[in-house]
Amino acid sequence: KVSSHCILKLEPPPMSKSAGVNSFLYLSLPRFHIPPSDWNPESFILEGAEAHHCASVMRREPGDEVVLFNGQGDWAHARVTQANNRRVELVALAQRRTPPPAVSLSLLQAIPKGGNMDLIIEKAVELGVNAIHPVTTQRTVVKLDVAAAAKKQVKGQQLAVEGCKQCGQNWLPQVTTPMGSETAGENLHTQ
Repeated sequence: KVSSHCILKLEPPPMSKSAGVNSFLYLSLPRFHIPPSDWNPESFILEGAEAHHCASVMRREPGDEVVLFNGQGDWAHARVTQANNRRVELVALAQRRTPPPAVSLSLLQAIPKGGNMDLIIEKAVELGVNAIHPVTTQRTVVKLDVAAAAKKQVKGQQLAVEGCKQCGQNWLPQVTTPMGSETAGENLHTQ
């Protein structure tokens, strides 16, 4: 009989390599997203839903440490200085940049019925997909008008942010507005 063994070597992701700090420290800290337009390394501020999530849901208080990311590879280890339900102010303890992915992966996904698309987006983010294109096909049960398609895109993008927060991904995938399979194919060829 022939037996095979698999040895798994665990190494911290590139984001956690920093001098003088436990390399797994960042993996245990809660993560929060700041859009690139609001990314200010001098003074970080969480507002809206992210502030509520930080202060009320995760119960972070002044002195607590978190990880912030902007979805374009920049991230920071930060300390909360002020926190309430609407606004959380933080100061950077360390800042890093995660290199862009070596390979660009796009997922064309026919829209399934029910809430399965949420799970698909979450898992695609965890796998490192750069773009997610929901597609309607001849056999797609879900029918969307323009307003419903726009709502699906916004919800899908928020799910991508949540997936990045969960798995430690610092590059935010783009979720496009649902489109027909012909349009999706044409768009991929032009990229």
